[in-house]
Amino acid sequence: MKYEVKGIRGEVEAGFPSIKEVGLPAFYDAIKQGADLNSSLVYTLISLMTKVEDTTILWRKNMDTLIEVQQQAQEILDLGSVFTTEGLEAIHQLDKEFIKENISPGGSADLLSITIGIYLLENKQFPMSIL
Repeated sequence: MKYEVKGIRGEVEAGFPSIKEVGLPAFYDAIKQGADLNSSLVYTLISLMTKVEDTTILWRKNMDTLIEVQQQAQEILDLGSVFTTEGLEAIHQLDKEFIKENISPGGSADLLSITIGIYLLENKQFPMSIL
């Protein structure tokens, strides 16, 4: 309410647009590019972080931090994300920064888990080994 965002309730009411428009397309894209399961999940999470009004970040920090996280995630995608050395280095650096600053994209992570659930409902299994 403080930031006038709809959060997860808005996602549910709107039929999970972040999953339909970002999460599932990103996961399918990663699979198409031959990524392993972990890389596919990381790519999908970073993709979701670019768009989600993550209330976990808002709760722990503020709107400026959320906007910065969205921009950092977009920069990682622009660097090639899990598909390039530069993108992977940026992901590792962002992880260190988040740990240091106690930033958690928990809302995006929740949407990632729902994305995977929907993928499995549609496809019954992952197209790659989970080990």
